[in-house]
Order: sequence, then structure tokens, then C-alpha cells
Amino acid sequence: MKKITLLVAAFLFIGTAAFSQVIDRTPDEGGQGLISTKGSDGTGVYSADYFELDEDVVLGDLVFFGFGGSPQSGGDGTIGDYVTGFNVYIFANSDAEMPDGNPENAGNAVLELSDATDYELEEDFPDTGELGSNFTINVTDANGGDQVTLPAGEYWISAFPTVEGGPADAGRWNWLQGEATPANPSLLIDPADLFGAGATDWLPVSDLIGEPFSSFAWQMYDANMGVEDFDAQSFNHYTQNDQLFLDSEAQMSQVSVFNMLGQEVVAQNIDATSATVDLNGLSSGVYLVKVGVQGQTKSFKIVK
Repeated sequence: MKKITLLVAAFLFIGTAAFSQVIDRTPDEGGQGLISTKGSDGTGVYSADYFELDEDVVLGDLVFFGFGGSPQSGGDGTIGDYVTGFNVYIFANSDAEMPDGNPENAGNAVLELSDATDYELEEDFPDTGELGSNFTINVTDANGGDQVTLPAGEYWISAFPTVEGGPADAGRWNWLQGEATPANPSLLIDPADLFGAGATDWLPVSDLIGEPFSSFAWQMYDANMGVEDFDAQSFNHYTQNDQLFLDSEAQMSQVSVFNMLGQEVVAQNIDATSATVDLNGLSSGVYLVKVGVQGQTKSFKIVK
């Protein structure tokens, strides 16, 4: 059997995710990534990250930071042509401090979004000096329009694309390491033992690669923590002629605009109840805006 490398290093760090509503696991500047991919040949290698919720959350967007197939696996760093769907599984934490199931056993997860086609893939190409393949999926849209409420508790999340070919071929996706250190170490399962490491049940990533691995890089947003919160404070915003106009009954302190790679592209201090933000230098696309209002941070999306 051909030996496959579990851990892959990104060419360069893709940027810092500096915003979050519920969970913000910022990518580690080291740029290490671990395979988390399902192949069209029926095999897969899956990674999982532990998290806790102190209160119920209505799931909104989930963002996962990673990078595409490396030259070692025959790829050029981009995987858009290979991806046929994206998968998100959330498992309850078992008594053994691991997911209560795995993605190849349907019906065991608290949330199963299997082969969803309603996702956004943002990719930086190698000739830009960066390498990134980051997925955003809206849980309500991917769940047929039905909202999902995740009760307070302990969970594991596993995310991975389905790609043409094998999971370690040119369409391989590597989930970036995060800076956070959760209570339980990140895990990997290789049901078909493609790597020959014997990880046919969930095992700690750090044990498999022989070095520390803190967590995976991803973000969770609460669907009820967006523009609705602003309404209670008589907050209004709109875009026109490459300008973002903000008007609030309460004092605003600053505004930041992030692209869907998590990179801050605009930052502006306000200290007022109204402001205009120049978006002229930004390319067309979806952006997340974070506004500070009376010590709180609120966010919403805009399309330029």
C-alpha cells in the first residue's frame, strides 16, 4: 500500500479569522493541516474537534478553514473542480470523551448534513502567494430551510468535502490547525486504514502525527445573533455606490469588514451614532461586517 502523509503544511498562512459569534477557532499561523476528506470511491478519512455550548444555539453559518490538495497528492492547491458536496456531522460527546459515532455510521449524529451542495467555497490560488480552500455552509439552507437548535452540552464536529477520486488524491482537503486548546484533543478516524496507522477508531491527532496538535480552525454563528439584535437598538445599515451606511440609536465605537477567508479588509474607528464606510477598494463578493455598539460586538453580512 502506498504510504500517505497525514499531516500537510500549507504554503503560507491564509489569514486570521478575527470574528465570531459563538465559536472562533482562529487558524494557527504555523499553517499545518490534517486530512478530512471523503472520496467518491467510498473511502474517507475524517477529523473531529471538541466544543462546548453553555446555552442553546440556533445554528447559522459554519465556516471551516483549510487548504486543498498538495503537490504530494497530485494537486495544485485548489479543489473546486473536485468537490461534489460538503458534509457536517455533530456528535454528542460519549463517556469515552470521543464522538458518539462516526460519519460512516448514518443516524448516530445530533446533526447530519450529508453531501450538501448549498455551500460557499473560497479559494486563494497559489500564484497569489497564499493557499486556502475555506468552506462556509448555512445550516438552515443545507437542512432544507428548517432551523437547527443545538442544546447546551458537549459535542464533536466533523467537517469534510466529498470529492471525485480518493480522499488522499488531488482533491484532498486539509483542515487547518487552530490556535485554541479545547478540553479534549482533536481526533481522527480512518475506517479503511488507508494510512496504515491503525486509526480505525477515533484516535488523538497528536498521537498519530507525533507532535502537538491543538484544535481545528472553524467558526460557528448563531442565527439569532445577527441583524435581529441590531433592530432592538434601532440600528440600520445599507449599501449604495460602494459605500456602507451605518446609523444607530446607540453609540458605535468601531467597524471592521472581513472577507469570507476571515481576513480583515477594512477597519475604521467611529465614536458616533452614524458612519459611512468606503467599500470602493473591495472586489465583488460576500463580506461580514462587525460593529462595536456600547461594548458589544454585532455582525451581519453584506454583498458588494
